[in-house]
Amino acid sequence: MRLASLLVAAVAILLFTLWLGKTDSDKQYEHYDIAFREAVSGLSRGSKVEFNGIKIGEVTALRLDPKDPQRVFARVRVDNSAPIRTDTRARLVMAGITGTSFIRLSSGHDPDSQPLRREGDEVPVIEAKPSALNKLLSDGGESALNIGELVNQLRAIVSAENAESLRL
Repeated sequence: MRLASLLVAAVAILLFTLWLGKTDSDKQYEHYDIAFREAVSGLSRGSKVEFNGIKIGEVTALRLDPKDPQRVFARVRVDNSAPIRTDTRARLVMAGITGTSFIRLSSGHDPDSQPLRREGDEVPVIEAKPSALNKLLSDGGESALNIGELVNQLRAIVSAENAESLRL
């Protein structure tokens, strides 16, 4: 009796596991290439793809553009019900302090934009905007110069001569 109930429980667990796996395999996906003109540090196969904060897919491959090594392509697999349109843009986002990254997609809010579809064998390409961190780092040199100039001006204001004139 115990062996029979153990066997029934094992079969039930196996069937439940197969059912769970089938629900994910029933989903239909579209593939897109996200084109970045920046380093994609922290992005890897399996990194999530979000649209308005909702996970809609994952990165399946990363590669350099053979014609332009400054350009990186991330192939993504996205749920086919996601509203990917011709005005959809991508951005690389850091996921907290872990050093990992993910891709955030957003709409350009153009009411006339059409769904982004495959043409022949070509995978549709979504252009990525530079990430906020990349903008900060690329503008960092100029900001550092501006801060340095500001510090020099403050030193001149609080110099010994000016401090003496302020005491009067």
